[in-house]
Amino acid sequence: MDINILEKKIRSKIIKEYIKKVGINKVVCFTCGNATQFMRDEGIDVLSLGENEDLNPCYWWTQEKINKTFKNYFNATSGDLPLFLMYKIANKLKKELGNYKSGKIKIGSGETALCLKLAFPKAKIELYRDGNKETIYSPKANLNQLLKILYPKTNVFN
Repeated sequence: MDINILEKKIRSKIIKEYIKKVGINKVVCFTCGNATQFMRDEGIDVLSLGENEDLNPCYWWTQEKINKTFKNYFNATSGDLPLFLMYKIANKLKKELGNYKSGKIKIGSGETALCLKLAFPKAKIELYRDGNKETIYSPKANLNQLLKILYPKTNVFN
């Protein structure tokens, strides 16, 4: 089972529940992976930004810029979700994965790694990047500093 794909499926359901609860009809998602497709599969109206997406940004957008530009949208960019939603994802991962003890996890934004750490704080998780554009390290990614603390022995932050 690909934990990254499982996390994207779970996060899509969590986002759908959340935006319905708070009365938001659209989401914006900067992506280079599967996040947009899984949200669309859930019936979420997504404005997707990235290579081969609805719009192609020419530079890194901060959370502040995304929220200022797309005021009527929920920011569903991987790594930008509020912690309480990541915690909900973690709880679902815990139910799905049961007694998860260790594994090798491909990292992009780091959201999956954080959610796994929340779900399984004692698990031995090895992070890696596979060289594809989805997993290229970005020094501006929001979760970098937190993940460096949670995974101090990894070398994926360069």
